Amino acid sequence: MISDICVVINAGLDGCTSSSLLPRTTSTVSTASPVLNKCIYPPVGIAEKIKEIVNNIISGEKAILKVINLTLHDYSWLKSDANANTNILNVLGSPWELICVDCGLIIDYRKTNTKYCPHCGGKLKTKIKLLGDKLDAEDIKNLLWVLSGCDQIIIIGEEPKLEPLKTALEAITKYWNKNIRIEHLE
Repeated sequence: MISDICVVINAGLDGCTSSSLLPRTTSTVSTASPVLNKCIYPPVGIAEKIKEIVNNIISGEKAILKVINLTLHDYSWLKSDANANTNILNVLGSPWELICVDCGLIIDYRKTNTKYCPHCGGKLKTKIKLLGDKLDAEDIKNLLWVLSGCDQIIIIGEEPKLEPLKTALEAITKYWNKNIRIEHLE
């Protein structure tokens, strides 16, 4: 039996925004189905594949309550109104923050004009998760907190051996013993 509460983890779907996975007014998949075709610049067949996976798993009857972003390929998402949606957990980071690669200091990029940390002199980089970046302890804590109220997880995304999905799966399987379904999209 499929549960009433599930999470779809969007693990690096090129060009597909979270808002396209999560409908605005209702959280049923039957309502979401037309919305799933509205990915921004979707790779050929990806939107259809997502729609098929979600409909097959949930049969159009159950609710998608959360969408979790793990990686970012489409920077237009950062400018979208999806950022304001409380049903989307963003562990992608922020384009408005810089982080020191040495000491971890976080700085608002609008308040600095240097590429180096004022604290230790280390190099600053944009605090955004990309494919290949590991989740840090805070990301994992936030992820597990959201998952604590869910009965099922559906992971739709890229190769589970790649970061950050690899780290996320390790944390999920260590602390969460419920139904996890992984759908690898090629």
